[in-house]
Amino acid sequence: MTYGYPALPEVQQRFTAEGVVPDVLASFNPTGLLYLTYTGNLSDGTNAKVVLPGTSFARNDTLNTPQFSVDGVKNGTYIIAIVDPDAPSRANPTVSQIRHMFATNFVVSDTRSTSAARSMVLQNTTSAISPYFSPNPPVGSGAHRYIALLYAQPDNFDFSSLNATQFAKFNISRFAASTGLGDPLAGTFLTVEQKA
Repeated sequence: MTYGYPALPEVQQRFTAEGVVPDVLASFNPTGLLYLTYTGNLSDGTNAKVVLPGTSFARNDTLNTPQFSVDGVKNGTYIIAIVDPDAPSRANPTVSQIRHMFATNFVVSDTRSTSAARSMVLQNTTSAISPYFSPNPPVGSGAHRYIALLYAQPDNFDFSSLNATQFAKFNISRFAASTGLGDPLAGTFLTVEQKA
């Protein structure tokens, strides 16, 4: 199934409307589009579903690492981070943010996504620093937002300040500022909720 895609102002508006700005980022001015595509036997009967900003997913549909693709992003080297700012709940985010992935050395491939229109697949050339771990919000804690952000990777990027085994209380904005990542070029987010 091929999905349409939002314009940059729509992505920006969804980040603000759903509180990603200011909960995760002080501001968000994307210059490209980031897509995550989950595949498999999904709960909606399809075999692929694209994350558009604010899309709701069943937890079991997010168990496997998604495919990442971009539109409007030039050749270069990139970093992808995924965080949950709603831990243990959006009303009480005392261990926020939970880092669900941090991976460097993504490059834009020559492969077009079969699900997200006009986007090109990102390939990772090294192992992830923090490999993807799937959303698993506590039952009854409400919908959690899982924010995926794409950053340009600086030359000689030093991630030594990142504790690869400590996932809780990670702050992507603070980390980006302290390591010279700057602002994200693109982003999207999904929500996952486990009801009682």
